[in-house]
Amino acid sequence: MRAKDRIAWLDSQLPSSTGDDGLKGSESGFLPQPWLQLKHVFEKMGHFEEAREVGIAFEQRLRKVGMVGHRTAKWIWGTRWLGKVPHVLYGALTGYGYRPMRLLAWILGIWLLFTSVYWYAAVNHKVFAPSNPLVFQNEAYASCTPEYGDAWQRQHPDTERPAEIGNWYTCKALRGEYTGFSPGAYSLDILLSLVDLQQEKDWGPITPTPFPSYWDELKNLEWGHGIRLLIWLETLIGWGISLLLVAIVSGLTRRKE
Repeated sequence: MRAKDRIAWLDSQLPSSTGDDGLKGSESGFLPQPWLQLKHVFEKMGHFEEAREVGIAFEQRLRKVGMVGHRTAKWIWGTRWLGKVPHVLYGALTGYGYRPMRLLAWILGIWLLFTSVYWYAAVNHKVFAPSNPLVFQNEAYASCTPEYGDAWQRQHPDTERPAEIGNWYTCKALRGEYTGFSPGAYSLDILLSLVDLQQEKDWGPITPTPFPSYWDELKNLEWGHGIRLLIWLETLIGWGISLLLVAIVSGLTRRKE
């Protein structure tokens, strides 16, 4: 009663019925009913893990025979794959709704990846700064600005710049009342769009004034530009994950109609 043995049993049908005849989409003779019946029987017998494996294999077979994204099959060449992208992502993130806990592993991996990038950018490239304008108007925090650190380095060319100057992240002059920058909390604040940890509100990347020419803008790309793009990307990923979480909780991910 193992799922892989039963799937092999289903594949003993004629190639035209299993989708191995090379035909795609509406021309394929693939028969979905035996797969759905097998999954239904496993569920009635209480073999829920086996039923999930059959359901995942069935979704993969549907994509193989061209029954996923068939509405984009007639699009111009080079864009037909767009119809399969949501299905592939759906399978990778949640196992087509049969492995919802897999999404937590993805969240953890994405959070650690972006946290590492933000930490590296904050420490080595001094990218992040407070977003409250009142902080910049306070002369007590002059030693925290990158300009101060650059000026200090020009005056002491043979001395390594102290870590506490010229970097808002490590600057000791910044009062403790202000929310300290935390790469992990900052990444989590962006990724979980429904949670407010005050990090995204109080901190932001330092980006130079844009150039009027696109070519000049491309020639003068800095770490601030890259971090801003990463923040936008993580925001979009966070919204996608939030929608998936809502769908999983409401049971929409298991509905096939």
